[in-house]
Amino acid sequence: MLRVEWSKKCYECGNPVNVEAILQNFKTFFYLKNFATHKPFCMIGNLSMIKYYGNMKCRRVCFSCYHSPRNHIDHLRQREIGNVRKPVRLESKTRQQIYEWFEDFDRYRKRKDIKDCLMPKLSSVPGLNIYLLGTLESEHESD
Repeated sequence: MLRVEWSKKCYECGNPVNVEAILQNFKTFFYLKNFATHKPFCMIGNLSMIKYYGNMKCRRVCFSCYHSPRNHIDHLRQREIGNVRKPVRLESKTRQQIYEWFEDFDRYRKRKDIKDCLMPKLSSVPGLNIYLLGTLESEHESD
């Protein structure tokens, strides 16, 4: 069982923020880290930040929209005179991109020859909170 959920959406772009993957057992966790080595996926842009809009308005936005200078007048002035090129921006992942990556992971973990694909050095998915189902149940029992 693999469950992917998020708490809110970005105010500016509508992408999900604070994405969490809830896994059934440690083997699935091991396969997820292994799959991230084969097909890297960075979700740092989907972390939640609070951005100030003026007039006492704060909104929850993703990390990439928080650092976007598109509404800042000094940046626009520098761009008009040619001092700054198009800003390099870390893109947040859309709902469809997250869904497709986890669909690929689901196909990967159901392969019959998965033991042949295991890598000795594993990486993780930056920006993704991963929980094992057994640890979540034990936390709720203690409350």
